[in-house]
Amino acid sequence: MALFIQHAKTHIPTFAGIKWAASDLAGLLRCKALHGDSIALMWANDDVLLGALAVGIRSFNGTTYSFSTKTARSIVDAYKRGDTAGAAREQLYLKTVVDLLEEDGNWLQRHKAILEFLTGIPTGPARLPLPPLTDAAIKKLTLDYTKLQTDFEAEKARHIY
Repeated sequence: MALFIQHAKTHIPTFAGIKWAASDLAGLLRCKALHGDSIALMWANDDVLLGALAVGIRSFNGTTYSFSTKTARSIVDAYKRGDTAGAAREQLYLKTVVDLLEEDGNWLQRHKAILEFLTGIPTGPARLPLPPLTDAAIKKLTLDYTKLQTDFEAEKARHIY
């Protein structure tokens, strides 16, 4: 990616930065070291937000942030305070949410179902060729998500991890 960025900076007059959706923190660090703040590096991998903070990234675009904003903000705030254990707890929870969304390979459909569950706003089905979730799958997902939230809040209250 570092070579692509160098090429883009040379040949694309309007090139301003990239959205980094891979989980390659070493590659991200290399780009940050080579290009510094001359371009924007926007991190888009929710389940390793803490790692991106550690290599100096300050711009984020993650899909779970649409319903896990508080958790993402908690990771950033804890990191800024130097509370790496607290940031890691929140990151583990966010990673668990990502895992729940990716559980059966229907990530987009499950994300839309969670958004609809939390907001009450109909999100509609994913576009073809992605199959819609069944009502039973949506019910199980929302129950699993609710349990995940409840368990995490209880563990945070007890300071278990």
